[in-house]
Amino acid sequence: MLIFGVEAQNKYSISGKLVLPNKEDEYEFSPRTIWLKDSIGNTIGGTADSALFFNFQGLGNGKYILALDTEQSFFVTKPFDTVLVVNNNSIRNIELKLETVCTVFTEDTANNDIAKGHIRLIMEPGSVMFKYSKKQKRIQKKYKLEYYWSGCYRFTHYSCLKSYNRVIFSYLDNKYGAKWRTKVIDKVVGLN
Repeated sequence: MLIFGVEAQNKYSISGKLVLPNKEDEYEFSPRTIWLKDSIGNTIGGTADSALFFNFQGLGNGKYILALDTEQSFFVTKPFDTVLVVNNNSIRNIELKLETVCTVFTEDTANNDIAKGHIRLIMEPGSVMFKYSKKQKRIQKKYKLEYYWSGCYRFTHYSCLKSYNRVIFSYLDNKYGAKWRTKVIDKVVGLN
């Protein structure tokens, strides 16, 4: 846990954990910048650790606002701020529930892609890029789809990639039955 000191005579703390609605998105949020503002506007900055825990120590009695930097990366959450009052006791084990925001790949994006005839299957981030075999090229042509590789990192929440692909899966199932699922590369997000 990270520790942030303010003044030696202050002895209270505010600690807790950031919680995401989708466990599979958790690693994407570390580290995250968290801000704690006191009642006169002083800001104490800090970072959630790799397990998404935060701990502000050395606090005195008073009102504090806890906020998260939501624009830190492509992994967007809805903004929030939480008012906390320290009154002769530390505040521990706070769970701040974050709400995932899908920005790049959404169900709407998938439906728009289908309407345009641009059928993409998003591949697992970090999967090794490979040269398509002639068989895979035939499969892409037969099912009128393409594989979309994001590279070695996730540029949006994993849950968003799965939601996008679920819409595409449904479209392909309706058009071709489930047989296409056994033909495409097994590194498609949410396929297995």
